Amino acid sequence: MGRNNIAFIIIGVLASATGITLRLLVGRNRFYRRNQSGIQEFKNYRRAVVTPFIENILTYIGWLLIIIGVVCLGAAVFVGK
Repeated sequence: MGRNNIAFIIIGVLASATGITLRLLVGRNRFYRRNQSGIQEFKNYRRAVVTPFIENILTYIGWLLIIIGVVCLGAAVFVGK
């Protein structure tokens, strides 16, 4: 196992873990913001507009990190052969 493999594995695991954590945190915040009817409640209009926008960006970043992590782990397997 060379240095390249170790670097790919570390980057892959960190990126995947960060992406999964980011997605879970966004989902948790969305869950706890819902009322009994299932509608999200916000304190004011600005938060109602800005919060979903930021959450969507964070969700896409989370997916991107997960994909990068999987690609790095796959590269570690192929570089090791």
